[in-house]
Amino acid sequence: MSQTQQQQRMPQRPLTPQQAQQWLAAEAAKHNLSVEQFQLILRAQAERHAQQQKSGQQTQQQQQQQQHQQQQQQHQQQLQHQMMHQQQQTP
Repeated sequence: MSQTQQQQRMPQRPLTPQQAQQWLAAEAAKHNLSVEQFQLILRAQAERHAQQQKSGQQTQQQQQQQQHQQQQQQHQQQLQHQMMHQQQQTP
């Protein structure tokens, strides 16, 4: 395995806090993020992953429901936008 491939994935063996910090800094720099931003993203991904493993099949249904809700919200926003335009046009 080449050096770059090893750096892309979090190494499996436990790191010292200093090594972990260096890895975080290097990965964050690759994505033009601050270390704090990168940590937030990693934490969010880890939480999402844990939830998906817990709920298994449920996640697909939840995702479909969320997409459906988002579509409804977008539709409502479009309607509100159109109504506002109509109100402005009427004298």
